[in-house]
Amino acid sequence: MASQHEQALSVKELRTQFPSVVERLSHGQDFIVIHRSKPIARLSPYASRRAPADALKFFAKPPKRLRFRSKKSAVQLVRDER
Repeated sequence: MASQHEQALSVKELRTQFPSVVERLSHGQDFIVIHRSKPIARLSPYASRRAPADALKFFAKPPKRLRFRSKKSAVQLVRDER
């Protein structure tokens, strides 16, 4: 059930050791939460954090599917909305 990087953790342990669990999550550890002898959830680190440089690259050149297309200038679009 739990792999090498996962640790089983009861709901009670999660409540009592929450600061420690958060610290271990930040270091990449995964947890399986157990309630009444059954696994109910998987806790894992939030992996989609981007480095600031990556975020700047994303906003400097967004993917084509996110780019705004218009024949009007930005100034004209704002004036039209007012």
